[in-house]
Parts: sequence; structure tokens; C-alpha cells
Amino acid sequence: MRNETHLDYFDNAVHDAYAWLDDIVAEATWDDLSIALYALRATLHALRDELTVEQNALLTAHLPTIIRGIYYEGWKPRPTDTPPTTRDRFLKRIATSLKHPYNEFDPEEMVQTILTTLSAHLPSECKKIQPTLPADLQSLWPTQSNKEEKARL
Repeated sequence: MRNETHLDYFDNAVHDAYAWLDDIVAEATWDDLSIALYALRATLHALRDELTVEQNALLTAHLPTIIRGIYYEGWKPRPTDTPPTTRDRFLKRIATSLKHPYNEFDPEEMVQTILTTLSAHLPSECKKIQPTLPADLQSLWPTQSNKEEKARL
């Protein structure tokens, strides 16, 4: 017979993942948790592949358990001599990883929504990681002026 208290760990992990998805939907122009999940997965995978092993460890140490599992799904650390990814290639990667009907959404909007949520939940980790990315990719991260403009709308 199983001890039911061990299921609390799983219940809490699911609750934490849903809380992140709810926050993504609240930030987004779409209102579907499925879209939020696919956008989160695609963005995290693309971001993960731009970071070093150490940076990935820093970031994921603070992710909810289920989201950390999604983050590492299928990961192969990139060689250190890989040239930096451009903004266009980064967004194209996200667009191609989304399946129909999710591929009809603007990948840049999706990325900015996910990065805004990530920055809200993990501000100090994101502040350490963002400056290490190519300038092209840094421009996708939310800025204070972006947040203020969105709040006015």
C-alpha cells in the first residue's frame, strides 16, 4: 500500500507548473493553457541551446520540477565553439518547433511573453544570463520600457 503523503510532491509539482502556465496566459494575448505550454517548451528549448552547461544549471535550479523536466527534455549540450544564433534563426527555430495550430502565432510575441514570465519568476537568474547572450537575442528580453508601454495599453 502506498503512503498518500508522497503524492503531495507530485501534487505540488503539478500546481507549480499550472501556476506558471496561468502567469503566461495572463501575460499573453492568447487565453489557452495548451498554447502557453507549447510556447514555453519551444522557447525554453531554444534558450537552453544558447546557454552553457553552467548557465543552464543556474537557471534550472530554480524552475518548478515539471518545467525543469520539459527544459531538459532531449538536451544535448552544444559545443563551446558554436557560433552565436541570430534573432531570426532563434525565432525560426521556435516557429518550426510549434505544431499546427500553434504555428500560426507570432513566435516573437511568444518568446517575449515567455521571457517576461521567466524574468518575473527568476529575476536574478535572468539578469545573470541575459547579458551573456548575443545582442540579437538580448533584444528579445523584456525591458522596463516594454513593461511600462504594455501596462498603458
